[in-house]
Amino acid sequence: MSEAYAGIGGVHWSEHAIRTLLAIFPEGQLCVVVNGRVVASVLAIIVDYAAYGDRRTDLYELRMKSDHKG
Repeated sequence: MSEAYAGIGGVHWSEHAIRTLLAIFPEGQLCVVVNGRVVASVLAIIVDYAAYGDRRTDLYELRMKSDHKG
């Protein structure tokens, strides 16, 4: 994932965050493997819209907090 986002300056999901997503919301995650290599992935989160609405910055901060736990 870090290679995919290297050229655009984006922050990528940490391994810890991905494992957390898989543990709490496995049906929202998808990974495509071809010949033993990951070629695509989609990661989804469940958001309490009443608490966060469309405020992307809050969601980014929430993700960063989950990345640093454990």
